Amino acid sequence: PISPVSAHRATPAFVAENEPVVSTYFATGSATLSAEEMDKLRPVAEMAKTHPGSTLLIQGYTDGTGSMVRNKALAEKRCEAVKQVLTGRYQIAAQRLQVAPVGPPARPGRDALLRRVDVTIHAAR
Repeated sequence: PISPVSAHRATPAFVAENEPVVSTYFATGSATLSAEEMDKLRPVAEMAKTHPGSTLLIQGYTDGTGSMVRNKALAEKRCEAVKQVLTGRYQIAAQRLQVAPVGPPARPGRDALLRRVDVTIHAAR
């Protein structure tokens, strides 16, 4: 199995599979990243540059506010916002990024923690 790299350690290390490296958060109904949330992506970009064979999985989530169709589209827009920061600001090649919008959880809530995008780095095989 592929293991992600952890941004939470001083020296990048491969850790448990599917552990997000970083989560960025959004306001309700928004796909706009704040400057603070964009800055959270810097360690991920640095690790991706240190591990050039790695790929990044970008998974977008929403809370239960609104329709399923609207939330799926919003999750995709949030993923694309993170992808644009990684490719534009941090110069990570788009072909290394996989976007996977998830949408709202099975048990919708209005929890701010649900309005996020998780980024996981996977090592090269």
